[in-house]
Amino acid sequence: MILKITIILTLLLHHQIALTKEIEDELIFVQAIWRHGDRAPSKLPYPNDVHNEDKWDNGWGQLTKKGKYQMMELGSWFKKRYINSFVNATYKSKEVYIRSSDIDRTLISAQSFIFGMYSNQKHSGHKLPTQAVPIHAPATGDNDPLLRPDNFECPEYDKKVKNINEHLYDELMGNYSDIIPFLKNHTGFKGDFKLKDIGSICNVKIEMIHNFNQPSWIFSEWPQHHNKTTLDIVCDIKRQLRLSDFQNSELGKLRGGYLLDNWLENARKIIHHPDEEHKKMILYSSHAETILALRSAFNVYPDDITPYATALIMELYKTDNSTYYVKLYLKSHNKPLEELQIPGCEHKCNFDTLTKLYVDVEIDSRKELYRECGLEYCEMTGGVVFDYAD
Repeated sequence: MILKITIILTLLLHHQIALTKEIEDELIFVQAIWRHGDRAPSKLPYPNDVHNEDKWDNGWGQLTKKGKYQMMELGSWFKKRYINSFVNATYKSKEVYIRSSDIDRTLISAQSFIFGMYSNQKHSGHKLPTQAVPIHAPATGDNDPLLRPDNFECPEYDKKVKNINEHLYDELMGNYSDIIPFLKNHTGFKGDFKLKDIGSICNVKIEMIHNFNQPSWIFSEWPQHHNKTTLDIVCDIKRQLRLSDFQNSELGKLRGGYLLDNWLENARKIIHHPDEEHKKMILYSSHAETILALRSAFNVYPDDITPYATALIMELYKTDNSTYYVKLYLKSHNKPLEELQIPGCEHKCNFDTLTKLYVDVEIDSRKELYRECGLEYCEMTGGVVFDYAD
């Protein structure tokens, strides 16, 4: 009898500890960055492709209807996870801030996301939403190293990535030397046939999503390459090329260190100034390369190109003894939430430990970014610093 009572008390104690632990870990801040939804190719995948710009409702590079729905679904997922339990069901500017690159597909992706996250908005008699959610973006033409780091001139990065990738380029050209004449013959590329041209052919996958017919050579199988199809091969080449651009900490720092510092600084403000008013959620609408750059800076490398409507999420928690930890997640379209393990950190990564891990990776100002990139900096050429700040 005494043994039974002891067991019951022990179980109750463990249950109480679990409940207490759950209560004391308070979610205090969320920031996330997503890749835009499905879009049209930015140009013809190859010169002989018959599916020209007229086949796409809004033209090259624009978000498709499918892409809008993907982003609405991502917004709906955020609604289930955070609305009411963390942020208000009605948009509050003091709670949520949304920043986008100044590209149509990311701006419209942010709008579509908002429709999903705040889907219960009531409408006035004029059929307009009773509230609107602002999306912040830099002026057209401004450089944007925060959300378009791959578009920012960085000679030091170019030099490093060229040195690192030289061997990969030679290896790929050698491995697929038998396919290159076949591709050149069918695609219509003139002059030197480069690896980036081969990677571009993979964009017929976008056409296939929209049921555009493809020529038979796209599906030709290659026995000497494990019976992979032409499409499999060109897409694998594209994958290797894209990932190689962010394959180590040096490249990650030059392309993702500026955004990494932005994320960590956002969290520091909340931790170090708890009595001040801060946003509870900061959201970024961006591109595949931006997420790859940030993941590289975090030293959390993917094995594939970031899919459409995929979000990288950081949650900041506070315990009852005022220690802080973060969790890093990846939410891909139609896939369950995946927790990412930060190298050198525990499951609940202590924030102080986290910042020590990246002290040599963060780039904390445009001036430092210019210096790291080997550029001369002055206030006029630096452009407007358009980064989130309380």
